Amino acid sequence: MRKSLQMVFGSLSALFVLTAAYEVFACTPPPPPPPWMTTAQIDAEWKQRILDSQISDWSSAATIFIARVESKGTVALGRGSRGRRAVLAPVLQIKGPDVKHRIRIQHTGFLCGANPALDALDENADGYFMVYAFDEETTANSVFTTTALDRLVDPNVLEAWRSAYDKQQAH
Repeated sequence: MRKSLQMVFGSLSALFVLTAAYEVFACTPPPPPPPWMTTAQIDAEWKQRILDSQISDWSSAATIFIARVESKGTVALGRGSRGRRAVLAPVLQIKGPDVKHRIRIQHTGFLCGANPALDALDENADGYFMVYAFDEETTANSVFTTTALDRLVDPNVLEAWRSAYDKQQAH
């Protein structure tokens, strides 16, 4: 019995250490860029990363729509941490089937800051956001990205936005 308890506590201790190590590693900031990189090169690399990320978001999403932040609030995350929540009201369908219901998104955890990191959950967030969801039956759990409209650079989503807007205006 004593040996079993020691094994259980040993396993739990190891799990705690591994979890703590993961959290520390995950929260470690990356090193600065190499000294030979110019500011223009750093800016170009950053813009390319944003573009690549948005192109990947477009490809991964089954449903994309523009939504307005209708209401905002806070949620408890545990360990005394607080996160934010927002209710998104769809206003323009971009890709996939029409989303006709409001969606409540919220932070669900805390690792190097509140997660998931969605633009619409930023404390200063207001207005409209492009919402990306993995599933055609869109729920809060399937939303994986919300991007402020003024941060969009992906030509696919910009063209689809123009097309959806023109189509809506024609009706």
